[in-house]
Amino acid sequence: MSQVLDEFQRIITESNIPVEDQNDILVVLPSIPEEAIAVMNNVFKADPKMVTEFNKSFKSKVRALTNQDDKEWEDILLKEKEQVDGISEDDQMGGDSDVEKQDDFN
Repeated sequence: MSQVLDEFQRIITESNIPVEDQNDILVVLPSIPEEAIAVMNNVFKADPKMVTEFNKSFKSKVRALTNQDDKEWEDILLKEKEQVDGISEDDQMGGDSDVEKQDDFN
């Protein structure tokens, strides 16, 4: 396994998310482009709370795919876009991210 994948695995397994959720994430790890994993590693190192947000989003996506629910899938992506846009705006303004203020992935 590459250093980037090893680091991602370490971040996930050392996180406070449930072991079952860790295993679910790690199962799909080989299908994620290494460049994307490198970006996630940087995000998770900068803000470890983002591992929990990633897990919530991941579980929501799995549920939407399993249920073949296009509406739920679109809602998830819209919420993620709003969060990313909020983070970008806060970075420009020097404020806290909206991710800390929102808990939309249940």
